[in-house]
Amino acid sequence: MSHPRLILTLAAAGALFVLVMPPVLRAQIPLRYQYQQWQKPNRMEGILVGHQVAGERLVLVSAIARAGLRPSPNPDRVSVGFAAHEAADVSITVRDLEQNYWMEPIDDRGDKVFKARPGFNSFTWDASDINYINRTAQDLYALVERVGAEGTCLLPAIVYDSASSLGPDIRVSEYEFAFLPNAEADFSYQIQSSNGNTLKSRELRDLPEGRVAVVRWEPSGQADGIYQIVGTATFHFKNGAPDVHQKVKIDFYHVGTIHARN
Repeated sequence: MSHPRLILTLAAAGALFVLVMPPVLRAQIPLRYQYQQWQKPNRMEGILVGHQVAGERLVLVSAIARAGLRPSPNPDRVSVGFAAHEAADVSITVRDLEQNYWMEPIDDRGDKVFKARPGFNSFTWDASDINYINRTAQDLYALVERVGAEGTCLLPAIVYDSASSLGPDIRVSEYEFAFLPNAEADFSYQIQSSNGNTLKSRELRDLPEGRVAVVRWEPSGQADGIYQIVGTATFHFKNGAPDVHQKVKIDFYHVGTIHARN
């Protein structure tokens, strides 16, 4: 199973940068917490040996919808929830970058597929590994992707634990998109509505290599629907080599209020 798959970029003024620490060696990880297949529910989960992303690119690692939920320490279970506008096969990845923890639901054949239905969907699993790496639901990155004939659409995720008070109607106050550059880069982008109107336009310079940039966008009462992020990332090299440019065009599904009880 390869990691990661979706290569996209986004940046904004005032982005928060998080240092990514080298993963621990497998010999230091108890077997119980190493990346492996689990059942009830079916998933791949654990601490994974590190890997490098080839080429000059920014890797999308997370698309989170914030809803004001408060995490608790040492929960029994953790869940990832999201809204889908139609029935679809989706892939779900939950990560902690510092410890290189991964959780990915799989189907009965071992494929990384989750059957989403229209409306609110959730996947819940045991929190033992997350407690072992001393993280809360709020600390985790999550990426839910619907891949089809029309391309990839992100379904921003809510990560919450068994102690969270998840009401019937969840108001999304903010989106967080997290990206990991493997070379120094500049990025210019626009967030556009489905009719092409520009809602936000920014240029961010000197994204440092190896640090996660967390970018926030407040939907501010925008209508539900598909929105786009379009832009260009430019990678610079100190040895005088020519710049490398990466075009970006991605879709994500915005729902202002998620009805958790369909």
